[in-house]
Amino acid sequence: RDRLLHVMEHAISLIRREPALTRLVLMELRADANYRQMRIYDLNRRISARVMDVVADGVQMGAVRSGVPMKLIRDMIFGAIEHRTWAYLRGEGDFSVEDSAAGIADVVYAGIAAQAGGETDLDRVVARLEKVAAALAARPGQADSSATP
Repeated sequence: RDRLLHVMEHAISLIRREPALTRLVLMELRADANYRQMRIYDLNRRISARVMDVVADGVQMGAVRSGVPMKLIRDMIFGAIEHRTWAYLRGEGDFSVEDSAAGIADVVYAGIAAQAGGETDLDRVVARLEKVAAALAARPGQADSSATP
């Protein structure tokens, strides 16, 4: 989570330092048919790649669940950053780099973090149902629990 926070702070601080360039990219250049051939596109990809490398490292270390689509994680992070900073870019408000990065990192990490011990919500539900079934089967006068309906 800390590494994710750090790279997100860096990405958000670029918006703080370069609001005019950010507005140009978001409002004009991304819609341009040649955007993917522009140097700014390469810069944007490098920033995005740094964030995604941290997430991929988290998967490798077991801190982040595998199977969550990386592009979805990227879109959620950068979509949240864009929305969080939009009023600032329009000259209608302000934002804290640190608070924004921390809030987004907390929410994203909570959604992608691996469960302790590898146990999932489904595993917990199945274990609970098995306990209930065993308790019911152990009650005197109950029908054979192995019988099928």
